[in-house]
Amino acid sequence: MNHEIKIIFRNGYTELDEIEMPMKGYRNDVEVHFPDDSIFIFCFYDDVRLSQDIVDEKCIIEENLIVVQELTKDNIEQIAKELWTTGLLKKYKAKANNY
Repeated sequence: MNHEIKIIFRNGYTELDEIEMPMKGYRNDVEVHFPDDSIFIFCFYDDVRLSQDIVDEKCIIEENLIVVQELTKDNIEQIAKELWTTGLLKKYKAKANNY
């Protein structure tokens, strides 16, 4: 068992992403590996982007959706740690490790 949380941006992460992610307010490729070897793929929205998108759509359906006030790499890391330490993830099913 690994004791660290590892975050992978499946579509890559560059310096440009660091700048643009808070402005775009949406990221659906956040793969998080937790210390118990579970893997979750999260979709992050900030509250402003979500409210804009819902105006254009009848509904928004995203698996493992997390809404944040500001979408930054630091916030994603902090939320992943909180999900792990609070035990909240035990209620949800992880993605199979054999993909």
